[in-house]
Order: sequence, then structure tokens, then C-alpha cells
Amino acid sequence: MTGYAGELRGIGGGAQALGWVRDAHRRLGATSTALARATGSTVALGLLVTGAGTVGAAAVASWGVSLGLSDAVAAVVVLVPLAVGEGLVGLPDAMSAWARADGSETRLRDLLSQPPAVVDPCDDRSGLGRKRGRGVCGRHP
Repeated sequence: MTGYAGELRGIGGGAQALGWVRDAHRRLGATSTALARATGSTVALGLLVTGAGTVGAAAVASWGVSLGLSDAVAAVVVLVPLAVGEGLVGLPDAMSAWARADGSETRLRDLLSQPPAVVDPCDDRSGLGRKRGRGVCGRHP
């Protein structure tokens, strides 16, 4: 839009265009806030579940030790929920990055599948109708 600022002012459309920009900025802010809240909630929930699983595993390991379970096995039982939680806590960020990469791939495919805007007149892959000579090329019927 800034490339046509002079034309917009000339026809009195500057206020309308500024309204479009403000509306887009407001929608972007609302979407970003919703995404941040969802990501934060997901990470917090993951940490709570990991903590609860660890406490539960500690209770089971304590009970197991009283029945003769070795200390090494009890330590592994307590640490398993932490390891699983660490692996799962990063998933929201990974999925967000994956979605951005997928969108980028779509945009790049669309861009690269367009025909070229400028065609080299000397680039004749068929070999018909074009002649080259000392830095000059031309075409004849």
C-alpha cells in the first residue's frame, strides 16, 4: 500500500487504507494473543501432568522399595515421568514451527510454479528460429 500512497492521497482514499491497516493490525494482535494463551496453557498443563506423574511414580517406587524393589529400579520409575514430560513439553513449539514451514512451502511452490515474467529471447531450447552472433541474438520467421 505504501507504494501507492500518493495515489491514495490523490483520490482521498488514505483514511480508508489506514483503516484497513489498523483493522489488520487489530486482528493480528488478537490472533497472536490467542495463540500465546493457548501455547502457555498447553505448556503449563504439560508441566502439571509431569509433576503429578512424578509424584505418583515416587509413591509407587516408595511402595515398591518397601516390598524389596531395588533402589536403582525405583529411581528409574521416578524419573520416567520426567523424561516423558521433557519430551512432550516441546511439542507445541514444534507443531507451530511445522505449521509455519508448511505454509512457507505452499507459498514457495505457488511462487516457483508461475511462468517467468521475463523470457530471454535468445534462450531457444528447440533450436528453431533463433540465431546468435557476437553478443547479439535475433529471431527470424
